[in-house]
Amino acid sequence: MKAICAKAVLLTLCLTLGATSSGFAYSFLDLTSITGGSNGSFVGTLGGVTVNGAITTSSPGFVLNTPTTPTNSWELSTIDNSSPQFSYSTVYTPTIALTDRVGYTSFVGSINPATITITFSAPVTNPIIDVANLDEMQITASGAMSLILLSGNGGGGDGLQVVGDVISDANPLGVGQDPSDPPLLTGDRSAYGSVELEGTFTTLTLNVVNNGNGDGGSFTLVTPEPDSLVLLGFGLLACAGAIRRKLAQ
Repeated sequence: MKAICAKAVLLTLCLTLGATSSGFAYSFLDLTSITGGSNGSFVGTLGGVTVNGAITTSSPGFVLNTPTTPTNSWELSTIDNSSPQFSYSTVYTPTIALTDRVGYTSFVGSINPATITITFSAPVTNPIIDVANLDEMQITASGAMSLILLSGNGGGGDGLQVVGDVISDANPLGVGQDPSDPPLLTGDRSAYGSVELEGTFTTLTLNVVNNGNGDGGSFTLVTPEPDSLVLLGFGLLACAGAIRRKLAQ
């Protein structure tokens, strides 16, 4: 009877773990402040980790935008968790109904090279960058072991692509879209999607540049966290092992 009970406990634990096979919950960047301009910066949290971002550039043509900067809607930042930009499961993995985002403008007439340096108060492993309206500009993620395209609107010669450590639009002829509009999946389109940066970071460096035609868009950061149910399952498995050993005595 004792052996039967032990087997029943183990079977229940296996079923519990199978139901949570994804193993991860996700936290999105929660901004608390943003300073606009070519010396722009932002502050927020990512899964309990404090995040500080700042621009370094010799060109005034690349700027971070505040939520009230007089520009197009797809270039604005959001710090009140009201943007639906990353809610579209057709292009983002994972998704969230409403969140914040860092908005930028890279003006026409210069390639506007700039570096966005993001520091974390504690190490962050395998963060995900979600990009929106990425068109004329490309992003090089420095220091990542590799970049993995998780999902996006690429295909048919346009949309999001990852080549080496560079995130870009396959054919930079897209049209800016409001965050409330589902990203285009066919035809001429800007790049949208999720890219995982493999590695553990206390500092993340994003080098940005455009081809002179200008661009505007936004991005956010996402971090995977162990799912509490999975952690509970592992704890229960350890307990079950102890019980089984006790019964065998």
